[in-house]
Amino acid sequence: MSIASITISRELRRLFRRSRWLTLFTAALLGLGSACSGVSTFLLAVLSSNSAPGLIPGAHLTVAEQMPQSGSVPIPWVTLKNLGIAPTSDVGFAAYSQPIHLTLDVGDHREVATVAGTTPSLFTQFTEPLSRGSTFTFIDNSVAGADEAIMSMKMASRIFGSPSSAIQKLIILNGRTLRVIGVAPASFQGFWEPTDLWLTPYTFALLDLGLSRTGNASASSGDVMLDKHWDEYPVFFVLAESHVHNAAILRSLVMSRVARLPSNTLPLEVSDGVTRDPLKDHELYVWARMMLIMSSLLLAVVCCNVCGILLAEVPIRREELRLRQVLGASPLRLFVEELTRPGLIIGSGLVAGCVMYSVAVTSLIRREGDLLGHTGVTLFALVAGVIASSGLIGVCGLVAAMIPAVRLLKDTGLPRPSTTSTESKVSRTFIILLVVLEVSCAVMALTVSGQLALAVSATANQDVGFAVDGLTTVEMGPAQGSSGFTFITSGEKSFPLQRLAASVISDGLRIPGVQSVSASSCAPLGLSMKTIIINPSESPGSDERAVSYCVVSRTFFSTLENTLVRGRLFTDDVMTGEASEVVLNQKLADTLFGGSDPIGRTVMLHHPVWDLEVSARVIGISRDLRFAGGAESATPSVFLPLRGNLFTLATPLYFTFRGGAGPRQARQLVDDVAARTMPNVAAVRVAEVREELIQRERPQYLRVLFTFIGAVMTGGVSAVGLYGLLLHMVRSRRREIAIRMCFGLTRGKANLMLIKQSLIIAIAGGLTGILGARIIVVTYVHRTIGIDVWSTYCALFVTVTAIAGALLLSIVPAIEMRRAQPSELLRGE
Repeated sequence: MSIASITISRELRRLFRRSRWLTLFTAALLGLGSACSGVSTFLLAVLSSNSAPGLIPGAHLTVAEQMPQSGSVPIPWVTLKNLGIAPTSDVGFAAYSQPIHLTLDVGDHREVATVAGTTPSLFTQFTEPLSRGSTFTFIDNSVAGADEAIMSMKMASRIFGSPSSAIQKLIILNGRTLRVIGVAPASFQGFWEPTDLWLTPYTFALLDLGLSRTGNASASSGDVMLDKHWDEYPVFFVLAESHVHNAAILRSLVMSRVARLPSNTLPLEVSDGVTRDPLKDHELYVWARMMLIMSSLLLAVVCCNVCGILLAEVPIRREELRLRQVLGASPLRLFVEELTRPGLIIGSGLVAGCVMYSVAVTSLIRREGDLLGHTGVTLFALVAGVIASSGLIGVCGLVAAMIPAVRLLKDTGLPRPSTTSTESKVSRTFIILLVVLEVSCAVMALTVSGQLALAVSATANQDVGFAVDGLTTVEMGPAQGSSGFTFITSGEKSFPLQRLAASVISDGLRIPGVQSVSASSCAPLGLSMKTIIINPSESPGSDERAVSYCVVSRTFFSTLENTLVRGRLFTDDVMTGEASEVVLNQKLADTLFGGSDPIGRTVMLHHPVWDLEVSARVIGISRDLRFAGGAESATPSVFLPLRGNLFTLATPLYFTFRGGAGPRQARQLVDDVAARTMPNVAAVRVAEVREELIQRERPQYLRVLFTFIGAVMTGGVSAVGLYGLLLHMVRSRRREIAIRMCFGLTRGKANLMLIKQSLIIAIAGGLTGILGARIIVVTYVHRTIGIDVWSTYCALFVTVTAIAGALLLSIVPAIEMRRAQPSELLRGE
C-alpha cells in the first residue's frame, strides 16, 4: 500500500471520528435522494419505451376508446375499418384483443389456454417471422380463416414435442375445432400476459361471446348472427407502428385518421407504446416524474447544506492553509485534502443510494414484472437509473465540495496571528443565497405535498352516486369445469337466466340484515359499461351517438341508494315482457336535451351486435354514478329495465346486496340458486365495496404520504441549514458586533439584525418556493389526480409556517448574542 493511500485512509478515519453523526446523517439523506431519483428514472425509462417482448424495434402506439373506469376499452371492428387498418407505406396497423382464458383439448390432454385475437399483419409487420407455418388468411370482416390458429412456441413444444410437429394439427377450443397453421416466434409471447394461442378476430369474437358450437364454424347459428352484425363487435385494440421509427410522425398520422372518424364514435385514446391501460401508465409516469422532482429537491437541499457548512469553515481553515503553504505544501495536495471530507460524505451517500436503489428495483421487478417489457428495455432502464442515482449525487456533491475548496486555495496571503477571523462579504452573500435556496426547495416540497393531499382528499370525498357502506357485489360467470355458458331469452316466457335473477333477488331478502338486492349488468368496481347507440329523436340517424348502458332490475337504484334527481323508477319488477321505459343519468340528459326536461320524451336505442331495437320513454333522471371511485369522470349512461330479451345485454351479470350479507353469504346464496336454476354458471368474483375502494385508493394515499415524508425531510434539512447560518453569522462577526457595541449598538438592535436577516431569508425562500410549487402543481398534479386543485390557503400556511419557524430558529443565536460581553468578544484582539 502506498504512502498516499495510507495518508488518505488515515485522514478519512480522522474525519469520520470527528464528525461521525453529521457524516452518517448527511450520507443517509444523500442515499435516499439518489435512490429515489434512480428508481424514478428507472420507471420513466420503462414507461417511455415504445416496445414489448418480441416486437420489431420501431415506434408503436395503442389506440382504444377512452373510458375513465379502466383507462381504455376495446373498440368495435367498424371503428377499426373507419380508422383504416390497411397498411400503408408509412404506417402499419394490427388489431389485438385482451387475452381470455378458454379450455383447450388436444386428444386426451386438457388445459386452460390463454387466447387472443389478432389480424395477420401482427406476424408480418410487428413481430419477427413465424417460426413455422404461415399466418391467417383472414381478410377484413370475412369468415376466411375462421378455423385457423397460431400457437406459441412454448405450447407447441410442450404438447407436440416440437414446433414443426404442431403444424396442421387439430385442436378443440371451447368445443370449436381449429387447425394450427403456424407457430409464433420464440421471442414473442403476446401482449400484457403470456399467450398460448392466437385466433382470427372473427373466431375470437365467437368464442368470447360464448357462441361456439361443436363442429364446423359456418354451420353454427351463432356464426350467422355474428356475420350479420360483426362490424359492431367491441373487442379489439389497435396497434400502430411506423416504418420510419419516428413516434412523433406516427402519432401525427394516427391522430389525423382519428380526427376523420364519424361523430357518433366514442373518443379514442392514442397512447405511446403497447398498453391496454394508458391511464395507469400515464399516472405512473407522472408520479415517477413527481418522485424525481421531490428527490432532486431533497438532494439540492442536502448539497446546499454541505456546501454551506464547508464555506462557513473557510475563515477558520484559511489561516491553517496559509501557514501550510508557507511551509511548502503544494496547492494540489491541499486541494485534494480539502476534497477528502466531502468525498467521504458523498461516497457514503453513493453507497447507501446504490443499496437502496437495488432493493427498490428488485422489489419493483418482482411485483410489476409485466410492466417492465423485454430484457433490453429493462437493462436500459436499470443503467439509466444507476446513472441518475450516481450522477445527481456526484454532480451536486462535486459542486458543493469544490466551491469551498477553490475559495480557500484562491486566498494566497501570509498567515495572520488573529484568533478571530471574519469572512468576506462575497462568501457571506453566497452562504445566504444557499440558505434561501434551501428554504425555497423546502417550501416548494411542502406546498406540493399539501396540494397533493388536498387533491387526493377531494377525489376521495367526491360524490360517487351511491352509498358505499354495506354493499357487496357478486359477479357471475362460467362454473368451474364449464367451458362457458350459453342461454336463450324470451319476450314473454320465463327462461333460466331470468329465473336465476328473480330467485337471487327474492331469496337474498331472506338473509338477516339484508335490506335490498338488485341484478344488473354493471356494478361498483365491476367491468366498464358497454356501449349502445341512442337517438333522442324519431328520425333514424339524425342525432345518433354511442353511450354507455346498463341493464338493471327495478331495485337497482334503491340498493345503491341513488336517489333520482327527478322522475320515477320503472313501473314494476317483472322480468318478462318488452321494455318501454328508460332512466338517463344527469350527464346524458344534459348532453341529449340541454336545459329542456327529458321526462316523457321518447328515445330510440339500437344494439347492432344483438340486433336489438328499443323505443322507450324517459321516466327518470339519476345522479351520475362513478363506479370506480371519485377519480372517475361520469360518462353519459342509459339504464334499461332487466326484462325479456334485454337479458341478452346483461353480461356480465352482477348481483348487489345492501345490508348484512357478507361476501361469504352472498356467494353461497348465488351459488345455491344457480345450482338449481342454471348449473353452468356460478359466482366468479365477490367484492365488499367499501374495502375494495379503500384498497384501490390506498396507492394514492401512500404516494402522498411518501411525498409528504420527503417534503418534511427537505424542510428539516433546510431548517438545520438556516439555524447553522444564523449561528455562523453570530460567530463569524464577533469582532464587528463587539466593536459596534462599544459605539452604542444595543443588544436589542443586535438581536433585531439577526431576526431581520432570518425573516428576509424565509420570505425570499417562501415566495420563490410558492412560485415553483405552482408550476409543479399545474404541470403535474392536475394531470395526475385529474382535479383542478390549488389551495391558496395551503400555500400561505406553508409560507407562514416557514416564517414562524425562521423566527423560532433565530431565538438561540439571539440568546447567545445577548449573553456575550464586548470584552469577551474582543479578547485576544
